[in-house]
Order: sequence, then structure tokens, then C-alpha cells
Amino acid sequence: INAKNARNYSPYMAFDDKTLFFSSNGYGGYGQQDVFFSTLRNGKWSLPMNVGVSINTYSSETTLSIPASGKEVYLVSNRPGGLGSNDIYSTGLPPYSRPPCVVIVTGVVTDAKTGHPLEAKIHIEDLSLGESIYSSWSNSETGKYTVVLQSGRHYSVTAEKEGYWFSSNHYEIPIQECENRTWDIALKPFEIDSIYIIPNIFFDFNKASLKPESILTLNRIIKTLEDNPTIVAELFGHTDNVGSVEYNQKLSEDRANSVRDYLIETGGISANRLRAIGYGESMPIAENSNEEGRALNRRTEFKIVQY
Repeated sequence: INAKNARNYSPYMAFDDKTLFFSSNGYGGYGQQDVFFSTLRNGKWSLPMNVGVSINTYSSETTLSIPASGKEVYLVSNRPGGLGSNDIYSTGLPPYSRPPCVVIVTGVVTDAKTGHPLEAKIHIEDLSLGESIYSSWSNSETGKYTVVLQSGRHYSVTAEKEGYWFSSNHYEIPIQECENRTWDIALKPFEIDSIYIIPNIFFDFNKASLKPESILTLNRIIKTLEDNPTIVAELFGHTDNVGSVEYNQKLSEDRANSVRDYLIETGGISANRLRAIGYGESMPIAENSNEEGRALNRRTEFKIVQY
């Protein structure tokens, strides 16, 4: 995209990884060095376009920086009226030149029992695309992690650490909602008789057949059992109170067995390491008077009986 004999400076890639801003005296402009942008489309860069007179002057505009919102630009200019030969300015980007906004997600991984920060492996999947988009470690001293995500997506965020039960949560970022987020994670250490709620296990309505959305979590459990071969566990099925006591008891047993069968048949986990138990509606953790509470009561749990 280089113009002949052009002097190009200060390349800056926006957070979307598809919009490149730079300063140049080529392609026509208003002054010595103007700000231009080019976008990556189908593997090719578009012809550079001047961002306009609202930003560029008869002087030089260089050294660019654009925040995650994509709405403004920080730059250095030697335009008249400043405090020195070069000054830093901030101004809004014209709508046609704004890159899509992104969301900066930060979080801290801690030990759920002590509150101490942990170094853990963070995995993020874009469920909208069915792709893994991020895999890294939280900071070993602070437990902090940072990732830049696109809006209009549904994400799965998983944290893993040896000796701890994994955490897996689903988050949705609505389209064009670009407020930064904080997603903290607390990991529970492995302990005998500890009970861990298995997140994101879904069944067909009033049935024990597992939905495809459950596979990511089930495969995490398989990996946990492979990495910790001494663990022997019980799988608990629970329901809400909609339906008869007898029906819910049978449904909870069938659902617990569905999880156990998947871990054994698909994951190759030894059958003598897993026992399935159904508790029906007898052990609620929330009120059954509203859908939010009933959803919490419909759950699958994992109890370590040997470690």
C-alpha cells in the first residue's frame, strides 16, 4: 500500500487487528504528514484513506495511539498554538475511519479458600465461531490476566491448575457494547468430600440426553481425571421441583448416569472410579418459586471421595 517516494511513519494497528493507521506525506493530504488508515479485507489491504481535516492540519501529525473504543485518536503534532515544537493532542475519529470497538477483559485468578493469587492456564473459546482464540497463563505473582475480545460474541472462559477443580463460565458480549469487563476466577482446591458444581452441563428438556454444548465441560472433566489418576468420585444429579417426586428422582439418576457413561465410554475413565447418584428435588440450593432458582437447582455435581 506504499505510495511512490512517500515517507510513512508511526504505524499503529488498532485493537481489531484489521485497521492500520499511519502517518504519511503520500496519497495526497492537507499538510506535511497526514494520518491515513487502511483496512484488511479478505486478506488484502484497502487503498489508504485520509482520516480528514478534523484531525489533519497543514503541519505534521505523527505518533498515533487509539484506545479500544476506537472513537478517538491520540497523536503528536507540530501545529501552531501548542506549548512546544511538538505536542500531544486528542480528538475524535470520524465515524468512517473508526475501527470496530473491542472489549478489554481483565481478571484475577485466586484460591477460593485462601484468596491467594494463582498462576493458572486460561482458555477462551469463541462459541459463536466454535474456535479457541486464547490460551495463556495468569501472572504467577498477581494472578492477573488480560485479553482483548470482540463484541457480539459468546465466550467460554476456563481456568485450570494442578490440584484444583477447573472453572468454566459462559459470557456473552452484546454487539457494539464495548465497556471493559472484569471476569475474576476463584479455583477450589481438591479436597476429599468436597463437592464441586459441574458448570455448563445441559440436557434436552425432561430428558437425560446430553446436549452438544456440554462436551467442552465433559472433556475438561476427562482431562482432570486423567491428570489426577488417584481421584475416585461420585456424580450427583439434581432437579427442580416441577413434576412428581418420583419422576424427578428417576430423571436425576438418569442424568447422573449420562454424565458417568460419557466419561467412561468417550473418555476411557475406569468405571470403578465413578459412581452416579440421583437426589431428585430433595437438595435444592435456591428457591423453586422462580425460574432463576429452579435453574440453579437443576445441576450436576462432582464429589471427591478419594484423592
